[in-house]
Amino acid sequence: EPPTWYTAESGLFSDRPHMMLQETFWQEEEKVVTNRHILIDAGTAQVTRYAASYQAYSSEEYQILLEESGFSRIEFYPSLTGEDEKNGFLITIVAQK
Repeated sequence: EPPTWYTAESGLFSDRPHMMLQETFWQEEEKVVTNRHILIDAGTAQVTRYAASYQAYSSEEYQILLEESGFSRIEFYPSLTGEDEKNGFLITIVAQK
């Protein structure tokens, strides 16, 4: 995704007015996506950085990981509601241990 930015009076990362810059990086070899959030406080110009990285797995890889961890009756769904989601990259997995 391309970098984005927005301004807000308050939000998840700050109760104060701020500007938020966002970047997303996909590392194909590691199958990792990293989301970076750079917050600039409107009153003080203080910069605060946040980041989160997520490991991606295929359904087959999830199946193997769960079976190796002792789970059975593993079922995959396209969302929490069972309806196809627009983004197509989030799923729900139900398993029994």
